[in-house]
Amino acid sequence: MKSTVLYVLFFFAQTGGERRPIMVWPSTSTGSFFFSFFLVILIVVSIVVIMLFLSKRVQKRKSWESIYQFASTHHLNNEELLVLRVFYDSLLFPQQIDLTKNKKVFKNALIDYLQQKKGGISKEVIIFLDKLFIPSSISNRKVEEVNDLYIGEICSFEQEGEPFLCTVMEKRGDEILLSGKKITSNKIKINKPSKIYVFRPEIGGFLLEGITKEVRESSLTFKFFGETEFKGHEHLMISYKLKILLTAWPEPYYADDILNKKNTKPISESKKTTVEPFILEGTTSKVADRGVLFVVSEDASQDVITNQKLWEAELTINPNFVIRCKGKVVRSLKDNSLLFKFIDIKDNDREELYEFIKEFGGVREELI
Repeated sequence: MKSTVLYVLFFFAQTGGERRPIMVWPSTSTGSFFFSFFLVILIVVSIVVIMLFLSKRVQKRKSWESIYQFASTHHLNNEELLVLRVFYDSLLFPQQIDLTKNKKVFKNALIDYLQQKKGGISKEVIIFLDKLFIPSSISNRKVEEVNDLYIGEICSFEQEGEPFLCTVMEKRGDEILLSGKKITSNKIKINKPSKIYVFRPEIGGFLLEGITKEVRESSLTFKFFGETEFKGHEHLMISYKLKILLTAWPEPYYADDILNKKNTKPISESKKTTVEPFILEGTTSKVADRGVLFVVSEDASQDVITNQKLWEAELTINPNFVIRCKGKVVRSLKDNSLLFKFIDIKDNDREELYEFIKEFGGVREELI
């Protein structure tokens, strides 16, 4: 006890009688508190920004996939798909999303884009637009009189070689009221010979001859003479046996993966390199310029085949003419056959195939 008291007195003597704490608990200053708070906020904001960026990217990808799927079912060729992609990329993100929500918004935005980019409106533009937006009930209807047109139909009005993109607004007997943003009395004259070009995806184009009766700002009245000229050709087919080879595209899939729609987990890289491509061989029964009807030469489930979104086909017409293109397989409504619809067939291949069908006595297409 005595020694302890002496030690304490010695300690105070060494420190001048002051109590100096050996350990100090850290205290938080106002500056460090705000720095920590700012750092936390910065991290949270960064995470939110990254999540929004990724979400926007996913939405944009899904939006384009939806539009591409829509375009593919309407038989757009490679050039038309490219135009559609450039148009899509020219839009702001909110506009891109709106395209998939409202078909009318999609149609008007595309028309505005084509008018700005093309200057003059060619027949190819009308074909492109009608492929996308014409009602399915109209696509195989011939145009022989004014009543065969429908309100809202996209057409090309032409006077003295200058075309204008127009929309059918009203029909009155043999007269048609057209609207178009670039129609003015300075460019179009009354009582002058004029023409209207319309397109039917299932048949071809039609030219209606007449005169311009009235011209107003952004609209005109066209008087039809009663003569229609058919421009183009009907889609033809023949009963013909050809070898067709189908490969699942773009990745090789297991049959179970195709059937199991709940399986959203992506295929691993190891599977991609070790799994054999999913290939089917078949024989056509009918051949058309837009697709072929065929049966597979092996025992394969139709569910597996039709649930695969896209296929790459190799259709051998003769040793010197082999068509390679992507497309979609659907069931035939008549029998156990399958229908392969061309999606990105080259225009030259389609024309050559059409001539081949025509040479062997092609009749009007009825594949489904």
